[in-house]
Amino acid sequence: MRTTIACLPRISLLLTTNEMQSNQEKAAKDCTTQTSEFYADPLVKCLFRDGHTAPGFTMPLVAAWPVDEKQWGHSYERFVEAFMSCWEDESDWCSENPALYVYPLSHLHVTIATCFRDITRDVLFEERSTLVQKWKTILEHATRLPDWPTRPLELVLESAQVGTVACILLLKDITGGVQAVRKCLIQAVKELSHLQVTIFGIPDIIHSTFCRFDAIPLSRRSDVQERFSSFVLPALREIFPNPIVAPTCKLVSELRPYMHIPYDDEHVHATACFLKNERLYVSGRADTKSIL
Repeated sequence: MRTTIACLPRISLLLTTNEMQSNQEKAAKDCTTQTSEFYADPLVKCLFRDGHTAPGFTMPLVAAWPVDEKQWGHSYERFVEAFMSCWEDESDWCSENPALYVYPLSHLHVTIATCFRDITRDVLFEERSTLVQKWKTILEHATRLPDWPTRPLELVLESAQVGTVACILLLKDITGGVQAVRKCLIQAVKELSHLQVTIFGIPDIIHSTFCRFDAIPLSRRSDVQERFSSFVLPALREIFPNPIVAPTCKLVSELRPYMHIPYDDEHVHATACFLKNERLYVSGRADTKSIL
């Protein structure tokens, strides 16, 4: 059963009627404005089918998941309202089957690395179990390396983008911990070469996807981007005054697309901590309080 965001009123926090009209006129006159279309993501529909699993098998190492509601809950709600106000056609987000799918707060996450991914075939249970054990060994080894972070990550929202297939929050790690974890993971794979695994991919940015398209929106992307850039981006620091503090990262099996998985022992295989003089590695799911 699909859960949709309630239709939100056009807020005056960021956009006034005059500002929106002025912005529309400016975009219409600017012949250089990009008019790239949006593209629907077929996997979004899978998120609303009970029991649906992701194709193949994916095992990411993620941080800031699940997001602490006390840290970002109110800010994210305000941001979503501001984001929605940038779409001229309200049916894109306020209808029985809206084109926009905005992630619930509980599914926001930062991918540090995708350890394994193969969506071309069914990965059998035995192979999955072997992969899980290998990557747990690698992660535990990585936590013992001298460059492993010894303080929680502090992720500051620096910017955001409206893309053709997804919309993302761009984060800055003021501790340098994300890069350190990626470096340690690469080194651990090299030092444990007998395990014969390779890292599928490491993003070159720090981001969290917050919106995808279930259908092609009716609003023009150029208009949405213009409003978003003019009225939402300048307000990010005010909307998100505090960073996300992430004391751990987690090795998980992404059995449903886009980290739409429960936070339980079936999906979480290991937790690695970023705190000095504490247990750096815990097999399985571990709440922050159980590590501190």
